[in-house]
Amino acid sequence: FALADGGTAWKRHCAFGNHTELAKEICKPNFRALHVGAVHDNDVHFAKLGSATPQKRELVFDLDLQDYSWLGANRDDQAANDRLVPILFASAGILEAALRLIFGFETFLRVYSGRRGAHLYVLDDRAFALSDEARKAVCAQVSASVDKIDPRLLFCKQIRE
Repeated sequence: FALADGGTAWKRHCAFGNHTELAKEICKPNFRALHVGAVHDNDVHFAKLGSATPQKRELVFDLDLQDYSWLGANRDDQAANDRLVPILFASAGILEAALRLIFGFETFLRVYSGRRGAHLYVLDDRAFALSDEARKAVCAQVSASVDKIDPRLLFCKQIRE
């Protein structure tokens, strides 16, 4: 995990033995943000740098408001960017539906980054275990397929059997 305090500092490579230790850290008054990292084959808390190898990690898609400049998104106008969050989440919903339809993924989390973008996390165990090559293939397939999907299918409850 990476933890952000009330200022601008990040404490990276934090590891916790159990959920109670993590809860104690995020309940501190100066806690601001938590970033989740990979699952390693070694305890990263005590490992030498580079000796813990990631075994699983999130499959995350970034949606950036800079891609919506036609809507007036401006990197320096935080209030305007905040107003565009529903559009980001609608885009994330379309991407989510495509990932559900094409790959059968089922569990997702949409998160506003708090600045000028959003993230779509795919939380299925299969997604966590994908190799780098498989992740690239997922991205390539979604990019190639999303324009070919019948929009009526995107929001059906039973897209896949």
